[in-house]
Amino acid sequence: MKKKIFSGVGCMAMALLLSSCYSSTVSMGNMKPTDPAVHVATAHEPHFISGLVGSTKREAKNYIGDNKDYRIKQYQSFVDGFLGVITAGIYTPTTTKFYLPYGVTAPVVRKKKNLPTKFGVRGGLNITSASLKHGDVLGASSSMGFNAGFILDVPVSESFYVQPGLYYTQKNFEIYETTWRDSYWTCTQGLVELPILASYRLPLTDDIQLQINAGPYASVRLNGNSSDGDSYYVNGSEFDAGLQVGTGILYDKHYYAGIGYEWGFVGQGHPDDCKYKNLFISIGYNF
Repeated sequence: MKKKIFSGVGCMAMALLLSSCYSSTVSMGNMKPTDPAVHVATAHEPHFISGLVGSTKREAKNYIGDNKDYRIKQYQSFVDGFLGVITAGIYTPTTTKFYLPYGVTAPVVRKKKNLPTKFGVRGGLNITSASLKHGDVLGASSSMGFNAGFILDVPVSESFYVQPGLYYTQKNFEIYETTWRDSYWTCTQGLVELPILASYRLPLTDDIQLQINAGPYASVRLNGNSSDGDSYYVNGSEFDAGLQVGTGILYDKHYYAGIGYEWGFVGQGHPDDCKYKNLFISIGYNF
């Protein structure tokens, strides 16, 4: 199972990185492809879901002024490809460069606002269940745990961030026999989890910002036990990976409250009976 997962992740990473070879050059007006040119500006274009959703197109005149003869080169750089890899194709930006004929004066381009990377702490409640392969014999019900950790807010633009995090998270659930529901036992799991999320930011008021987050996560189990003394359901894979989605509100640039959901893709237990389903609520503070 581990080999299949790492192989799949590796293939996806390779495909996205190879996509950084993409390049397209267009000459406008009377400018010919062989005419000497001077690079005058660079813009970064956000795209989402492997390029299926794009941003509003930038006006070329903001970069080349009233010049009618110019050249545009659009491509995906290595950094663009890397961002596509770590967000599992959710965020796939491109880079655009603008050129003017040699000797033409370039307009002054207003510089973007400097957006700092911020550090934040998060903590909250998990409500975890599991999907079981043997659903006709065994069922699973939800149980509570907790999560605690920190995040980094890395700006790509004013409305888009990449948000890696590191958490200790407790995912507990109950297993019961479908015939006799009074026969059940609790499985306790403690994991270190690394989510890497694409985060879209939408200001609602001057003080309130809506955040919409989605991306992959990976985790490693540190400990686990079962209330009946049998470690059957905590002796499977020590590695888990899946998808996390969520939304939250940031108030006054510091105070955060949010809710999200995780789907585990890797079977836990022996051999691969349990896959996590986790609803979580978190509060936090950004420094």
